Parts: sequence; structure tokens; C-alpha cells
Amino acid sequence: MSDELKKRFREMEDHKTDQSLYLNVGSVLENYGGDVLRGTYNLKKKSITPTEPSIRRQSQRRSSIRRQSQRRSATVEITPLEISGSLSKYDYDDDQPPGERPIYCPPEWNALTKGARTELTTMLSWERLSRWDFDVREVARLSKELLRSGSFPDTIDRPACPLLLVGWAILCEPHAQRAMEGSLGDRMTSDDDDDSDKGDGNGNDNGNDDDNDNEDGGEKPFPYSFDVLNIDPEKVCNFLREIEKRYVHDVPYHNNVHAADVTQTLHCLLQFLGKDLLQSIYDPLEVFSMLLAATFHDVAHPGTNNLFQKHSCSKHAMRYNDVSILENMHCAVGHSYLMGEDRKKEWDIFKEWNEEMKVRAREVMVEAILSTDMSHHFEHVGELTSLAEKVGTDAGKDESAPKPILRILSDALDRLKKGEEVPSKKACLKLKDFLLKFLLHCADISNPAKPRQLCIPWADRALAEFFAQGDEEERRGLPISPMCDRATTARADSQIGFLKFVIRPTYLVLGEIVPRVGSDLIPIVDGNIAYWSGEKSRLTLAGRASNLTVEDMREGIQEEGSGDEDDDENVDSGDEIDDLTPSCPSENGGSAASGE
Repeated sequence: MSDELKKRFREMEDHKTDQSLYLNVGSVLENYGGDVLRGTYNLKKKSITPTEPSIRRQSQRRSSIRRQSQRRSATVEITPLEISGSLSKYDYDDDQPPGERPIYCPPEWNALTKGARTELTTMLSWERLSRWDFDVREVARLSKELLRSGSFPDTIDRPACPLLLVGWAILCEPHAQRAMEGSLGDRMTSDDDDDSDKGDGNGNDNGNDDDNDNEDGGEKPFPYSFDVLNIDPEKVCNFLREIEKRYVHDVPYHNNVHAADVTQTLHCLLQFLGKDLLQSIYDPLEVFSMLLAATFHDVAHPGTNNLFQKHSCSKHAMRYNDVSILENMHCAVGHSYLMGEDRKKEWDIFKEWNEEMKVRAREVMVEAILSTDMSHHFEHVGELTSLAEKVGTDAGKDESAPKPILRILSDALDRLKKGEEVPSKKACLKLKDFLLKFLLHCADISNPAKPRQLCIPWADRALAEFFAQGDEEERRGLPISPMCDRATTARADSQIGFLKFVIRPTYLVLGEIVPRVGSDLIPIVDGNIAYWSGEKSRLTLAGRASNLTVEDMREGIQEEGSGDEDDDENVDSGDEIDDLTPSCPSENGGSAASGE
């Protein structure tokens, strides 16, 4: 166990009298695979037994909160996106090589107002996409600004399509950015002026490395060279459209906006590795496959977590035998459209690939999505720590001065390609594969590590989903899952527990391997811990109960919006959910909550 976790457990032993924090930390550990740490801490969710009057009050409170939210909430009906007519404004022979086809814009882009296209062209530029404070909810909001005379019939009430736009911008760079600029009628002057810095447009730079650092001190964003994979932008967009339609848009958290957010965050973490190291350790196929996996890592998520699936004996639990239930389902749905019975030529992304490439891509994507099962979180953090230590220790025996782990790994892989022997060959190869899928896991849980104007609304969406699941579990007479009981889960305490015991230790371990994670992100995490601790203290001093009602949550959002950070931020920006606690339909197609 890391020193960071030991420190946090000692802190909790000193705060046993804080029942709310103690219970919420226990729930976090139970939800995220803390069983592997048993014997090193004594926290248990039920270690503090409530009295009978307390149980009655909690039950009454749950019922009262649920009735209030049901009176307030109105179910948002989302019409699946149906596109009539041609999928593209360009006509060409399907056998024409993708590199020789006209610049492609998806019809969703062509249907936007020029104002929306102008803003999105700036937002989806390579530089902006590579920022940690990127707000995907703004992409969702702008993607709904339609021209009535555009490519879509006036009768279509189209939902937001942030996943399609963000996925197109990342997977089809730099062609997507050029198409966006070209759609504005007059190309941006900087496009031509900056060619010397951007490269030749095929993922190759022009050798101008004099200005390789950005204004924040890190390396400038770099392209992935996906052109060598012969990717057809139209097929990519068609696939993203089909996948986005299969996200349940009225699930508060695990929806298409979350998928777009994770895709962009994974891209950002990959950029943190740096161009030389990323390209020396991973080939374009591996990077492309990981980013593609991010787009469907939660597809068809019902809004309930694996515990709910297991306890309710859902069809998914029966099919996958209670093992990583939802993760297996997401994999199956996505790969059915990529390679299985739902594959069509319109979205056959891998058409130009040989069988070996397809098998490799599938292996990368399946392992990455299955690794997002949070019940294995602490196990995976421990494994990454051990691998990094072994690679670093063995390499250090032959080095006069220690090297960064990524540089050691890069040098070892280069020597292996030349047929040379390296220390800990097996550990190096395992670290290479493990790190890539761990980055997707870190992107999946990254919201608490984002700047405050982003982390707060995402936290409230996650809690809304959890509480909706808890309500449904109570209605069915099922055990209420950890963090899903609105009567015992405190907003601030749940975030403090998650940040201290999950996010900070995880990002510290990753920061030992990817230095920019430690230098750029840990200060944000520490600031968010201080913020939620301050919120807890403020409510305590005000004489408020630590278990917040929906009204408390709304008030907190409003107060955050009135502060000095992005006054217009709130939980509903750029998405379709109008209420923090929507109703929880059944497991067969509704929305409830899933473990983050």
C-alpha cells in the first residue's frame, strides 16, 4: 500500500468521531475494491450502528426528498438522432483512397449555425483539445444550435452530439480541423501562417523544434500520425453517430457527454507523455484503438452499477455471470458495430486494415474497457506501482544516474526491437501494456481532478445518479449500494473520501511515471480537497446537517456560480438533464445510477 494511503488511513483513525466522513469513506472504499486493503485499515461502512429512531428518520427523509424531487422533475424525452438523405455533402467512389477524397464534414456540423461552427472551430482546435480545463459541456450546448435550413428536417429535435464532434476532432486530426475552418467560408489566416510549426499535415513536423514548449511550460500539442492507418473520416463519424445514439441521454452521469469528456481527457493524458516518448513506446494503432475505445467505454449504460445488476439478477448479470457486468456489455455493444453482426460498410472503420491489425486493435480495446471496472481499482494501482518500481530498480543497477521511468521503458523497448537483452524484459512489456489501459481508467475517474468549475457539476451529476439507484433499490427491497443512500451519503464527505483515498493516491502513482500529472494535476486535486473540506466546515458552522438535501445541492451550485470562477457554470450547462434527481426507470432501459 502506498505511503499516501497509509497517511489517509491514519487521518481517519483520528476522526472516528466524525460519523458522516467515517461512513462515507467506508462507502468509497467498499465501492472501489477496497477489500484488497483489508487488514491495513479498520474502516467499515457499518462500523457505526444507527439507532432505531435514526433509521426511522433516515427512511422518512428519503421518502420526503424523493417526493420533492418527483414533484419538481419532468422527464426529458430524447429522440434518437435519425438522419435522412445522404450522410455527407460529398459524393465519391467508395473505392477511392481516403487520402484522395474531399475534406469531409459530418452533416451534424453542416447543420449548425455559423456562430456555433465558429466557436466550435476554436474549441476543437488541437491546442484547446489538449487542455486539462476543456469543458465538453460547451461542445454539447453548441452542438444543438441548428440552422433550420440545414441538413436536418425542421421536425427533428436533435439531441446534443458532443461525442461525435469531439471524437471526429481527435480521431481524424488534422483533417477535421481543416474541414472545420474551411466550413466557415474563409479559412483562418493562422492556418497558413503557422504551417511551419504544424508540420506538413500528414502528422510529420518540419523539424522546427526551437519553440517546442507551450506557455504553461509543457510540450506543445503534437499530432498522432493516424494517416498511416488509412482512416476514413466519414466512416469514423458514422460509427460515432451510431454509438452516441446508444448512450442513454437522460442518465445524469454515464451519458454521451461523459463519453466525450473521457475521450478528450484520455487525449490530454496521452499528450502529457510527450511526443518522443509516446511515439517511441506506442505505435499509432495502439493510440488510435485506445481513443476509439474511450468513445464507447460506457455505451448503453443503464445508469445502474454492477452491484445493482447483480442483486436484481438483470439480463446483463445473467449473460456475464456477475463478472465486470457492465464493462463486458459495453465491449460487446461497441465491437458488435465495429466487427460483429451490426457492422455496416457505412461505419466499417477497419475496412482497410488486415486481420492482424484488427485482432491487435480489438485486444487493446477489450482489455482497456474491462480495466475500467472500479471494483479492481486498488488492485490495479498496486500492480502499476510494483511494475514501475521493478523496471526502475532493475534499470538503475546498470545506470550511474537514475532515469525517468518512461525513458527507461522507451530505451528498453528500443533495445528489444534490436534483439538485445534488457533487464526485466517481462516487466517492461507488461508495464507498456498496463500503463496504456490505466490511462483510460484515470480519464474515466478524472472529474474530481478537474478545475473546480468542472468538478462540482460533475460531482452533482454522479450523486444524482447514485441516489436514483438507491431509491430504486429501496423500492425493490434490494440492498442499497454504497454511496447510493441519499439519507447517509453526504455531498462534501463523499467527495473528500473519493479525492483522498482514490484520486490523489492514483494520480501520485501515475505522476511518478508521467511527471506532468504530478506537477500539473496534484495541485488541482489538493485545491479541490480544500474546497470540499471548506464546504463541510461552512455547513457545520452554519448548523446545517452534514447529509445534504437536494435543496442543499442546488444552493451549493448557485453559490459556486456566484463566486469568482466562471459565474455562468452550473450543473445543467450543455446537457439535457434539468433535475438533479431524475426518476429511476427499470433496469431494461431507464436511468438510475452507476458507480463512477
